[in-house]
Amino acid sequence: MKIGRDAARDVARVALARRALGPATDLYVDANGAYDRKLALAQAERFAEQNVAWCEEPVSSDDLDGLRLLRGPGPGRMMIAAGEYRYTPRQPGAAVVRCGLTRMEGGKSMVNEAIGRTRWAIADGYIPAWSHGPEPAMTSHEGLSILNTGDQEVEVRITLYFTDREPVGPYRVRVGARRTNHVRMNLLKDPEPVPLGTPYSSVIEADAPVVVQLTRLDSRQAENALLSLLPFAG
Repeated sequence: MKIGRDAARDVARVALARRALGPATDLYVDANGAYDRKLALAQAERFAEQNVAWCEEPVSSDDLDGLRLLRGPGPGRMMIAAGEYRYTPRQPGAAVVRCGLTRMEGGKSMVNEAIGRTRWAIADGYIPAWSHGPEPAMTSHEGLSILNTGDQEVEVRITLYFTDREPVGPYRVRVGARRTNHVRMNLLKDPEPVPLGTPYSSVIEADAPVVVQLTRLDSRQAENALLSLLPFAG
């Protein structure tokens, strides 16, 4: 929906649209660059209260620094978009890339939104103590696939919990900006090797939102078993 003529009315109109649409429908707004940076930040906070999914041109598409400012403290899962004006010689798309607005959707420059959660928990952890088949490909193991869609490298900390001893950790790994890291738990050594054949649980904490998936390969017999699940997002 178009906004930008009257800031106060924009907030009221967005709230009215949300009531009409209900909570399950994505709501997109387009300010056509009508706000300055200070007002755009304030409006974004108000729009986030109405679960707005997309805010296009809260400031002018010429204001790349302003767009970058908004995407930093920008609220929640709201995407901040420039307009579709990045193709002329005066406004080369390369400038958008240099500012980190590298995603494109429908011809519009998009920020790289960090999706996921900052805390995940896995209650069922277990690395079988032996394997069947060639190593390392068929070594029994658990793996954490960690996806970082954001623009900043993220540190991830893994803490293990046991039935009969104090927790161990954190094990620290890093995931680059717009990258994924596939971590084999049986290869973690610091602060101590993850024990084999021992039940454990784990809590994964990150500096920014990430998506975590667990995979377990049990190759103790020739008929291998592979399990994959999404942990609890806390």
